[in-house]
Amino acid sequence: MKTLHFLPAILWWMILTLSPSGKWDHLLRERLAGFYRRQIGLGGDYEALLKPILIPAVCQQHNRALSAHPTLVGSDWDWWNVQYSLEQLRSYGLQPELKTYYVYMSSPRSIQVEMVRPPPIQPGSRKTPGRGRSISRMWWWVITPTRARRGHGDLVYVNYGRLEDYDQLAQLGVSVQGRSPSPAMARIFRGVKNRWRTEHGAIGLSCSPDPADDGYLKGPVYPYGPWRPADGIQRGTVLYLFNYAGDPLTPRMGSHEQAHRLDPRRRITCRMPCRPRPCRIAKRTPLLAAMGGPEVPAGWQGGLPFTYHLGPGPARVHLKLDIDYQIKPIWDIVVKIPGSKYPDQWVVLGAHRDGWTYGRAIATAVMWL
Repeated sequence: MKTLHFLPAILWWMILTLSPSGKWDHLLRERLAGFYRRQIGLGGDYEALLKPILIPAVCQQHNRALSAHPTLVGSDWDWWNVQYSLEQLRSYGLQPELKTYYVYMSSPRSIQVEMVRPPPIQPGSRKTPGRGRSISRMWWWVITPTRARRGHGDLVYVNYGRLEDYDQLAQLGVSVQGRSPSPAMARIFRGVKNRWRTEHGAIGLSCSPDPADDGYLKGPVYPYGPWRPADGIQRGTVLYLFNYAGDPLTPRMGSHEQAHRLDPRRRITCRMPCRPRPCRIAKRTPLLAAMGGPEVPAGWQGGLPFTYHLGPGPARVHLKLDIDYQIKPIWDIVVKIPGSKYPDQWVVLGAHRDGWTYGRAIATAVMWL
């Protein structure tokens, strides 16, 4: 395929392919999450091949344009980014196609998460430095379909929220029935954590990172290294992607305007409040520190500077969700570049263009090569 010829037009979207600063290189070569050690050197070779093609100033220009506003998928600013992307791709001599789908979207009107016992705390509320804007409003886009609106429950520490963790809690005589488990964001997908807490009768779910998995205990934190700092957050869906990905009302098919859709009242993913809390590690501290009960089993201790306890309580949380659901249009941009040597073979490159907040690095578009 005419890959190298067209990479300058395509890869400026792929901001994450830019290599980290040199001071991180030895850390990434020693341990790069998601890659076998033998693959790291090969990836570095390709990176060295591609870096001269990219123009950092152009990458910065496009990234700033695409990330200057929160671009929740289907929003007005997402549509603005679509138009900008189409214009830029055409300027490179490409012929992008715009494909429209209609998906079941959840948009929060209001979210309330607070610890009501001991003294009330509202974790996660914060102003954006230098802008005076509350970004807590934008954090809540991680919420996925949930039927119940309100829940009170004592906190229970469930390690990573895996099935074996719940089994071990049962052996210790600790139940999450009618309570709110608080797993760490690691080891298994967030949607699986949500599945297991539902099957064990919990009234809600509140997840957040732990420095033992992604923080100072793993190595230097940003900006001195790649690991999550104390004010870092994690966003993401809790959809049951292990069943099928995408629109929950059109499983395994495109969400076209006239597509057959399931009844949303019967296909709701979460039937109780679920907030995979995009909370800073620093804000998780008072919640876990307020928990009592027996100490956690061996291997369950996290990276915060105190002994973890299982609960239940005395820490008690209140979760209140008011979510608006609508079927809204979203847009995919598709670019096809015929191969010069193997035109019948496809190489598929995909990423996403939308984002929850300002200044993100993932300001990318879906491409088909």
